[in-house]
Amino acid sequence: MGVIDAIAQFERDLLIERTQSGLARAKLHGKTLGRPQILTELQKNRLYSNYKMTKLLHLLQDILIQTGKPLCVSEIITSKQTQNCLKQIYAYLP
Repeated sequence: MGVIDAIAQFERDLLIERTQSGLARAKLHGKTLGRPQILTELQKNRLYSNYKMTKLLHLLQDILIQTGKPLCVSEIITSKQTQNCLKQIYAYLP
């Protein structure tokens, strides 16, 4: 059994070596390894913009509630009174 175990271990080592060599060669030739990206860069940018806008609207709504003037989102967006506040808050968001 010792000889068969040694041969099996040798085969495993060869398999690992071939796999690593193949992956290194593929990487060297510019192949993308792993799972393909689900979202494009444009989609990622849009999601991030939507996230920032949502964060902005929630912040503005909190400010309006604290000042005693709660508005719904549509009123916040259309109100000229809040447009200046939106511009100022938007400058502080990351």
